[in-house]
Amino acid sequence: MPTAWSGISAITNLIHITGNDMTDIHTDQGSVLPAGASALVVTEDGEFTFYLSEKDPEAPVSRNVQLLVAVLLRSEDPEWVEEMISVLADHPAC
Repeated sequence: MPTAWSGISAITNLIHITGNDMTDIHTDQGSVLPAGASALVVTEDGEFTFYLSEKDPEAPVSRNVQLLVAVLLRSEDPEWVEEMISVLADHPAC
């Protein structure tokens, strides 16, 4: 795990991905994200895909993007997942 989140390359090295341009309206993914957006998407089958906006590999990584990566990485820990889901019990509107 990188010791510092100095840029996009830290994330791509961590989870072995490359940035995807998500402004292409001719994708087979079925939706378009705003330019510069990153997303963590889950399919009907429960598979996660992380889309990272195209930026300079050394561009600073926002805390929110770091949060998405952390959720992706922790999603493989069943105890953590159960703990996070249990939070919903405290919010009946969910």
